[in-house]
Amino acid sequence: MKSTNKAVTILITALCSTLIACGGSNNSITEAEIGTLQAVKNTGIQSLFVANVPVSNGASKGFFKNRSESEIDMLMHINSEGKVAPVMFHTSTGKEVALQTNDIAQVGDKRLIAEFSAIVELEETTNDRLSIRNKLETKENRKTLMNMEDGKLYDFTEYSMNTIYEDNTVYTTGDSDTNIGTLFRIDLANISEAIPLNNPQFNPIDRIDFKIDNRIIAGGRIFDVNASFIPKPIIPARFYPESDIWTDDIKEEGFDIGLYGLSGFQALFVDKNNDIWDIMTSRYHRFFVFPDDDPGMRFYLKYKITIDDDGQVIVSDYSEGMLGYDSNVDDWWGYGYVYNNSQYLMSRNGTTIISIDTSGIGINVECFPKTMPQSLIEAVIRLNILGIKDNYLYWYNNESVERMLVTTGNTETILLINNNMVGDITLLGNSIMFNQYISATEIGTYSIDLSNIDLPPVQVSTNRNEIKQIVELRL
Repeated sequence: MKSTNKAVTILITALCSTLIACGGSNNSITEAEIGTLQAVKNTGIQSLFVANVPVSNGASKGFFKNRSESEIDMLMHINSEGKVAPVMFHTSTGKEVALQTNDIAQVGDKRLIAEFSAIVELEETTNDRLSIRNKLETKENRKTLMNMEDGKLYDFTEYSMNTIYEDNTVYTTGDSDTNIGTLFRIDLANISEAIPLNNPQFNPIDRIDFKIDNRIIAGGRIFDVNASFIPKPIIPARFYPESDIWTDDIKEEGFDIGLYGLSGFQALFVDKNNDIWDIMTSRYHRFFVFPDDDPGMRFYLKYKITIDDDGQVIVSDYSEGMLGYDSNVDDWWGYGYVYNNSQYLMSRNGTTIISIDTSGIGINVECFPKTMPQSLIEAVIRLNILGIKDNYLYWYNNESVERMLVTTGNTETILLINNNMVGDITLLGNSIMFNQYISATEIGTYSIDLSNIDLPPVQVSTNRNEIKQIVELRL
């Protein structure tokens, strides 16, 4: 059986049609009244998130099914007034609506996919609480691919949220009964069809791992982006190290470098020549064969990789190095963060930053030895790490939010001490978001501006907003 091209036809003229039904409550709305989704109203947003938002049901009776009447998950942002607000969409009948959102995933710098289960018409009340005027529920979860730069929407319901984006092209897998297991290529410059790259009957694919050159790596096989050759299984490269740090047996026998563990955090580096680089470290890749004469786990390998049409992994431009500190202390931290196309490997004794070299060719490894502060060690144990931004590591402990520049110095900065905080704390764009008590019965959402940490926190909502997922775009 041959896989055929599928029509994407996804300027969302059909997204709200026969596949969406009324919620069936006193404040439901018909398909004709809501119209069809046309475009994103709030273009230019860079930080978007799904939040559990308190709402009221207006003057009508409740219609929520299987959840509280007082909360709903919606796609949100911080508006120009510094307030938490829903992302709004225009419809063909002139309405402005929001989406009850289950999940989001980033696609490149300007786009995201949102899975939603209802279209909601909102109104604001005097107490700043959102109120639902009308709601149109879907018969099944729907997905939309949205461009936050120009506001265009595309129906993505039949495709997975596991994507790879490159050069205005999306690679994804099927997510419906008719295309499950199929690998697709979709050209966003001319969205008219999704091109299948495999036969799901013989080589079913449920997720994509990497893209290297013109090859998609999925399920231990390579697939050509133009379907110009049949899928091939990956053949690891047999690697023979030469440095004296290796034992004679390893030098003679070599070891395999395959796709499992090509990068411990699946963050391959692409330089300006479109060459693919990767790194393995003794500290983070101990399942590989590393020298016994490395008690501090300082050793690392970096190299360029390609894969030929037969699936053979090829390693070239190989070099070895040593970290500037012992990374094995107490086996306490296995964290790696990816921020701004750099990878951060951290231990109790220091930080290693891996990034494309300043020349644009190859990768650079920088080590910053330092003894991490006790409050950070406690945050690691409690899984209270917020993330990295502009070389600052952010974390929280009990009543404090703190940060530290990982490249210099050992002193942490306390951004906030507050014994009224409740719930999760989130690093969002250039802000830290948290909830705190306003009174004995009220909880609001507040923001710390990271560009000016001397300013006091600003209240962005009089209601509690539990942030669940975040997408950071670069428009």
